[in-house]
Amino acid sequence: MEDESIAKEQLIKELDEVKKNIAKLEVSEDMHKWAEAKLQREGYEKDILLNNAPAMIYWLDGEGKFIIVNKCFADLFNKSPDDINGKYLYDLYSEKISDKIYADNVKIIESETSKYGIEESLETPNGMIWVRSDKMPYKDANGKVIGVIGVLFDITDQKERDKDIKESEEKFRVIAERSFDIIIVADEKGICSYVSPSIERALGYKPEEILSKHFQILFPENMHKKVERICNTLIGGKEIEG
Repeated sequence: MEDESIAKEQLIKELDEVKKNIAKLEVSEDMHKWAEAKLQREGYEKDILLNNAPAMIYWLDGEGKFIIVNKCFADLFNKSPDDINGKYLYDLYSEKISDKIYADNVKIIESETSKYGIEESLETPNGMIWVRSDKMPYKDANGKVIGVIGVLFDITDQKERDKDIKESEEKFRVIAERSFDIIIVADEKGICSYVSPSIERALGYKPEEILSKHFQILFPENMHKKVERICNTLIGGKEIEG
């Protein structure tokens, strides 16, 4: 009977130990589920941030393969991010542009130095566009550079505006330099930024003598206040009568 009692006590202890181990496993499983859910949630949050960013974002490895791109970047090529992830530069761009991007990325990886404000043209299914890009080396957990992260902003409209402004300025310059009238461009403070060549024929001044100076120097001192009033009237957007 004594042996039987000892056996029962031993069995009870073993059952208690099994219960404790089961409880530990349940806690461990709960922790695992919590950790997995947390990672999924963080991945989802990162995905939301990535795909709602106003810029085009990509991660290229050292061989020129796209690891991750966001929706804004994929939209350039009328594709989804999944269509581009795993593809290479040469799958999206011409050989010439791919070679240029690849060579630039190699320099960034080797120097471990970021480059900002790079302006370059890219070909897309919808035509050529201009982008301003920032490129940064991407490092793994051990600090080794394993690729490049690029952030691109479409500046095509800005480039078109700059081109229009330049053409407009050139047309103005051609007209002004052929005119017999004196043409002066000044800022709101009256400082001259352009003076037509005709000023030399009319007043004997060379244009460079007037540039960066107040146009009041063209008038006698007793007229300076009147000239200032006229200038303020024009700056205010009003016409001068008489």
